[in-house]
Amino acid sequence: MHFFNQPDEQLKVSRPLVEKLEKIINSFCPKIIYLPSFLDHHHDHWQANLLLKAVKYKNVLLAAYEIWTPLIPNRIVNISKEMPKKQNAMEAHQSQLAALDYFTAITGLNQYRAGLYPKKRMRYAEAFMTMGKDEYFKFFM
Repeated sequence: MHFFNQPDEQLKVSRPLVEKLEKIINSFCPKIIYLPSFLDHHHDHWQANLLLKAVKYKNVLLAAYEIWTPLIPNRIVNISKEMPKKQNAMEAHQSQLAALDYFTAITGLNQYRAGLYPKKRMRYAEAFMTMGKDEYFKFFM
């Protein structure tokens, strides 16, 4: 994991951040990059998309995930076995949970996503919109 130490809700695309992310991505040439969906209008999530769009790297698979705004997924991943770890991670952020019951919201969304595919017998699932970088950014903006 890499942190850019930007103040919450103040992420802004800049040449130094683009260069830093470009160096990270090109140092290990990932096959897939996860990012908040461009449908999510939270300031930092939107800026993360702008930042990734500005970086020069080969056309890899992008997997956009939902946070505040549901997306139309083309990939569902069973996370039933990993859900206790996810719940523990959420519980580590008590100040955020005090402001909003993220635990119930996210757990409910993961149950909903699993319920859309009853034949797969999942209890919890994550939804992703996956496509190549070039295709993804055709839809963005």
